[in-house]
Amino acid sequence: MSKVLKVVAIVAIAVAVVVFAPAIGAALASVAGSLGVTITGAAIASAFTTMAITAALTAGASLFRKAPSMSNSMADRLRASVNPTAPRKIVFGLTAAGADVPFVETYGKKKDRSAQIIVLASHKINRVVGYYVENDLTWSGSLIRHADGIENMRFVTQGANNGFSYGTGNYWKPTAKFTGCAYMALTWKLSNDAWPGGLPSETRTIVEGCPVYDPRLDSSTGGSGPHRIDDQSTWTWKNGSVEIGRNPALCLLTYLTGYKIAGQTVWGMGIPASSIDLDNFRYYANVCEERVALLGGGTVQRYHCDAIYSTADAHETVIGGITAAMGSTKLVDVGGAYTLVGGVDDTAGPKVSLTADDLVGPPGGASPYVWNPAPAARDRFNIIRGRFADPDNLYQLSDWGDPIIQPPLADGVPRTMNLDLGAVSRPETCQRIAKQFLLREYLTPGKFSATFSPKAFAANVGSLVTLTIPKEGWNAKLFRVESQAETHDMWFQMTLREESAAVYAWDREEKPLPPSIRPEGYDPADTLAPENFRLTSHSYAGANNYDVSEVHVAWTPEDSGRVQGIQIQSRAVGVDSWTNQATLFDANVGTYTFTSNAPGVTLEVRARFRMTTAVYGSWVTANVATAAVVVRPDWDNVLDPSGTRPDANADVTGDHTSKDTAAVGGVPSGTLLNNVNAALANQRDPQGNLILISDVKAAVDAANGRIDTANGQITTANGQIVIAKNRADAAYAVGSTAQQNVDSLGTSVNTRFQGVNDNAASLSTRITAVSDANGALAVRTSNLETDSGSAKTRITAVETAVTDGRFATAQRAAIIETSLSGALGRISNVETATTDGRFATATRAGNIETSLNGALGRIGAVETATTDGRFATTQRLNTVEATANGFSGRISSVETATTDGRFASAGTLNQLRSEYNGTAATVTTQAGTLTGLQSKTAAYWSVQADAGNGRAQLTVYSDAYGSAGVDIVGDVRITGSNGGGRTIVSRLGMEVYDANNIRRVQLGIF
Repeated sequence: MSKVLKVVAIVAIAVAVVVFAPAIGAALASVAGSLGVTITGAAIASAFTTMAITAALTAGASLFRKAPSMSNSMADRLRASVNPTAPRKIVFGLTAAGADVPFVETYGKKKDRSAQIIVLASHKINRVVGYYVENDLTWSGSLIRHADGIENMRFVTQGANNGFSYGTGNYWKPTAKFTGCAYMALTWKLSNDAWPGGLPSETRTIVEGCPVYDPRLDSSTGGSGPHRIDDQSTWTWKNGSVEIGRNPALCLLTYLTGYKIAGQTVWGMGIPASSIDLDNFRYYANVCEERVALLGGGTVQRYHCDAIYSTADAHETVIGGITAAMGSTKLVDVGGAYTLVGGVDDTAGPKVSLTADDLVGPPGGASPYVWNPAPAARDRFNIIRGRFADPDNLYQLSDWGDPIIQPPLADGVPRTMNLDLGAVSRPETCQRIAKQFLLREYLTPGKFSATFSPKAFAANVGSLVTLTIPKEGWNAKLFRVESQAETHDMWFQMTLREESAAVYAWDREEKPLPPSIRPEGYDPADTLAPENFRLTSHSYAGANNYDVSEVHVAWTPEDSGRVQGIQIQSRAVGVDSWTNQATLFDANVGTYTFTSNAPGVTLEVRARFRMTTAVYGSWVTANVATAAVVVRPDWDNVLDPSGTRPDANADVTGDHTSKDTAAVGGVPSGTLLNNVNAALANQRDPQGNLILISDVKAAVDAANGRIDTANGQITTANGQIVIAKNRADAAYAVGSTAQQNVDSLGTSVNTRFQGVNDNAASLSTRITAVSDANGALAVRTSNLETDSGSAKTRITAVETAVTDGRFATAQRAAIIETSLSGALGRISNVETATTDGRFATATRAGNIETSLNGALGRIGAVETATTDGRFATTQRLNTVEATANGFSGRISSVETATTDGRFASAGTLNQLRSEYNGTAATVTTQAGTLTGLQSKTAAYWSVQADAGNGRAQLTVYSDAYGSAGVDIVGDVRITGSNGGGRTIVSRLGMEVYDANNIRRVQLGIF
């Protein structure tokens, strides 16, 4: 509204100029006559009137053209963020709510649960429609996905006396009610399987937003129903089947009225009902709910508002966004009441009829007006494009269609208007709103400005007016009032714009949306699995006459670059546990071989890829029958408890019948082999490996060795325990008698050369540490010096650290100095950091100085940062100074930034100063910004020049709740860029000089 009121103020000034134009013209004519120049008062009056009309025309030029600003909340809600001090969110219509996280607690025996409170809105909401995690619908009345990663969810549509404990309950207690706000409580399971990429941050909560006030349902203001503007409990989001909470006119009315919690307005403007035209809002609420035809058949509500804003947004951002959802509708001040104009075809409605006889001009002059059929091409556009909050894209910004293009402008240069409609959720509606903006620019660009007689009293801003001016060939030409101001004489300065029903044509030309080229986001389930997975098994002769069974694994080599390695496991069919054969093998090799401990059985083998994202893919499994082995007896390791084992190559019969009869010692070889295999079976471990006698003996010997080693280690440990105890006793004895321990280490080196000059150099360093039961101190000092008579150098440094358990401070100080024959150069620095657990401060100060024969040069700087957990402040001071022979020049600057969580300010002060013999000249520049709660903001900039005899000052200021302007102290001189003359404004009046420096105009008391 501030911009609209500013337009009205400018127009009012223009009216004043028109009203007093005759008097001003007569005064100027009199002055011109005294200069020998003949100018008629009527001509000057006419010129002033034309200038005033042009000013009014310019002031109202952007009323129906400006595109709305976007709220940062539209992006903030797309990603949950921990921010206990986030601005309050305001949600209208059906859209994604806020995602601010003021509370997080990790708990559980294994710290495997994370409790979060997520604030949805700073007001009551109608209901929660759905909750999305990484684009997946996760909750819609109940949990339908991610049950392995979400333990519980709870939604509160309005905090009141319904608080509850959450997490451990130690922090979020039942007293945390979040009064008046909507929020959700969510507990995540910290599971790598559920969330391999960590807890998701891209979440959306879709809600039916703030209940709204509807004057149509208020019987106390001319409507019919229980709604009351001063009772929020009567406001609703639905009226029967009509979603009035999505009606832009009612959303705007609710914002103007303001929303209260515990009797305090927490957002909105707080405008009293007496300053709002409720009948006008009733009319526009009906306009928004009118049904319009769709291209594919059926109808849809004309306008919707599905938007999110915050208390950090300026009122202009919120008002501009909601009114843009109603086409070219604007909010204006008509007779002290907030009123909506435009955005709807009312061209068949009532009109105020005006003619050339209703135009007012100076006596004796032609009726003045300004008619601009079309602005300059550079001030127009013929292409319009933009974005909207796309529900199909979970309310991320998407293009609402291809750009809408009209024929080229006069200069042939294409100019584009970007129209982002954050409060509109249908692309077709966006296209039709865009056409209103573009068609108004293309079909009705003309503007007419003039001063009208009292007949114009019947018109208001937004009214339809017909003009009949034969000179222009107009017979009841249709216009709409863009701006209007009234004088005490009932004269009206108005700016009119051409109007046409074609601007509001709700055609059914719906263009398809451009194809989405949004790449898919990170999907932890997008993994690869081994392809062409296959198994074979073979055996070969191994050591100790025992065959070995191998399993060969093969797969298609993986060379995509996405796989880190392959994991392979195996188990015998029927066994529960798996044996790892390869933890992370090169997947690009394509083959892997391992030894089977269970030959002649069916083995189950599985494999999976580990991705470069550290996520494992799915298992692939296959079976293989492991190769059987042939046992070749190792007679040396066959047990022979009965002493019947034959010797090597034995033939008990003595006639070598073993080769002829296949017998050993008269026993058939087949029987002997079976007996041997049975004996070997009794010598296998649970995994099927053969237990050899030599292996058993070696294992026993190794065990005995380890026992001996362990006994030795125990003996050594006992000795060390005794030594440690003796040392502890000694330390205790020393500690019990010592009240303070002081360790000091110092070194000092001095050299001197005796000759023509007495040259000396010294180096000293000392480190001191002091501690007792109450505190500790550590100091390190160092000093380097050289001395050759008149020339001296010195470097000194002191570093100190102190603590007493309640506070801690650290400081470093250093000086570098040289001197020779009265000339001195010095650099000094001090750095300090201090805290007592309640506040912390850090300071750095530095100085560079030179001096000789009374001339001094110095540069100084001090930087400080301080906080106590509630406020924080930082400051930088700089000084540059030079002095010699009584003359001095100095440049000083101070920069400060401060916040206490309720307000923030930043300021600078700079001064240039030159002095001599009691006289001084200064240039001082100050600037400051301030922001606080309830969108309170202010900005200030000033420059002042003072040379003793006179002062000149320029001040620029702005206050969100006050005024804005420019103050000038001192004479003002304006000179043309081509030297064609100048204008001087002083405390005496105004003077105008031509290019020859001849004064042509003089006004004031000279």
